[in-house]
Amino acid sequence: MISRITNEQFNENIDQFNELLIDNLHWNTSNNDIMIKNNYVKKLPIGNKVYSHTSLEVKGIRLDFTISYHDLYNVPIINVRLYKDHKLILSLLETRDILKIGSAVTSLNTHHLLQDTWVQIHPCETLQQLETHSKSIGLKCQVNPIVEYLCCWFGVYGLSSIFPQITFRPTLYR
Repeated sequence: MISRITNEQFNENIDQFNELLIDNLHWNTSNNDIMIKNNYVKKLPIGNKVYSHTSLEVKGIRLDFTISYHDLYNVPIINVRLYKDHKLILSLLETRDILKIGSAVTSLNTHHLLQDTWVQIHPCETLQQLETHSKSIGLKCQVNPIVEYLCCWFGVYGLSSIFPQITFRPTLYR
């Protein structure tokens, strides 16, 4: 597995990863289904930047998240917004309480592309963690290596790191 990707590689592969993501998000209990309300990939008119946006609903809570590439950290990044009773939750304490945030380091930050306040899973150790992981598993890639990288990244830093009830089991690992 490759240990890092560039913005260009991210842009070229986000559509394929996004399809895998939508097809493979699961709720850990059979009682609740994840309903995808909105999902798209958007290219911004400046700076060769692309991001995916997904809005899902589960148990009466709407969760919006974006996946984009962060040039400062040189890794993908996930930003999350939470809505309860159709009201945007911008309190980090309330967000953590609702999401039952696991091991992820989160903070309220201005989204680096959208310039609005979002909860961000902090990317500061992402590059190092993924490099360590890629060396330890030593797989010979049977699929698109960029998509494999994005799947690995999302498995470590994606929704399940802040919302442990959601799992991501992509078909490329079955």
